[in-house]
Amino acid sequence: MKERYYNEADGHTYYLKGSELYACPTMKDGSIQLEAELLVADFDEPLSEEQNINILFKLMEVKKLDGSDEVMKAVCGTSLVGSIEVSYFRIKEVFGMPSSDGDDYKTDAEWYIQTPEGVATLYNYKSGKNYNDDGGGLPTSKITDWHIGGKTEEVVKYIEQALLK
Repeated sequence: MKERYYNEADGHTYYLKGSELYACPTMKDGSIQLEAELLVADFDEPLSEEQNINILFKLMEVKKLDGSDEVMKAVCGTSLVGSIEVSYFRIKEVFGMPSSDGDDYKTDAEWYIQTPEGVATLYNYKSGKNYNDDGGGLPTSKITDWHIGGKTEEVVKYIEQALLK
């Protein structure tokens, strides 16, 4: 079980030490800026990996990113690492409106999402009107098969957890 998570969005490393959860402001080179802040103490028993992820997920607020140049640089190089079946409306409920209206070719909607394991993308692929404008493409609101992109497969569990809970 991974016990340390660096969150690029807030510059903290979150980690468990015994039955306590800490957050450390961290430099990008990994050096700690300040003393760790104790966030949660005295768990009744050791945390399972799922409980660990649930707590860290809530603390780090996996969230949608905008389409700024900095975000686009982070998104560059992501590729398909998983998929999820969920409604467009559920995605909007969790992450808001798409970060992008697609590429006018193979995708119709895309979200850029910060996770503890790096940036993830959530998008449809060849299922919407942009690719199948001949009447075979689904309106974006009817799409339920979504691709998850990332630089590591580890991002999938955070997207699943956010959307399927």
